Amino acid sequence: MPHFQERREALRRLLSRSNVANVLVTDELNVTYLTGFTGDSSYLLVCSDRELLNSLAVISKSDTPQIKQAIDLYLQSLTIAREIGYRYGEAAQLGYLGSGYDALGQTERAIETYQEALTITREIGYRYGEATHLGNIAGSYADLGQTQRAIELHKQALSIDLEIGDRYGEALDHFNLGIAFADLGRWDEAVAQLREHAVPSSHLAGFQR
Repeated sequence: MPHFQERREALRRLLSRSNVANVLVTDELNVTYLTGFTGDSSYLLVCSDRELLNSLAVISKSDTPQIKQAIDLYLQSLTIAREIGYRYGEAAQLGYLGSGYDALGQTERAIETYQEALTITREIGYRYGEATHLGNIAGSYADLGQTQRAIELHKQALSIDLEIGDRYGEALDHFNLGIAFADLGRWDEAVAQLREHAVPSSHLAGFQR
């Protein structure tokens, strides 16, 4: 059986000899080598006195214990990111934390958390993250029934995704705008947005007047 703890301790010794305070391991093969964890979207933060394995897993809104466990993990990650001044990681953990609050139905709290993440991404110039968090905030406002506000935010996200050439983000923005327009009964605009999303025509059938 692989000695994962020994591998991480060897990495710590290397950090100490190199006078490096911490290292963030994002390659999934390296994460597996050091921990044995094989999940997707994982990373390992190794510091001189601690280590933290994190994975962005899909949270089931029907599994409250799982959601609370995930929130605890995100809070731990957020604390470490702030301690070491890792602003990208801070924004990412705030985004994950917002998704946890969303899953618990704490929508206003989720918006506040997403807004913190948005502020950081703007401060560090991370445009992809800015668009992502705008979309998250928009989704939360839609959950509160504030559809027009959601549309404004989705349009801001779309503008950024067009600017940076994020085709996936662009398609997602069009899809979200289509759903929002449909919620308002603005069917022509909804269909136009969903066509921009390039979904099969059969998926548009429910949006015909």
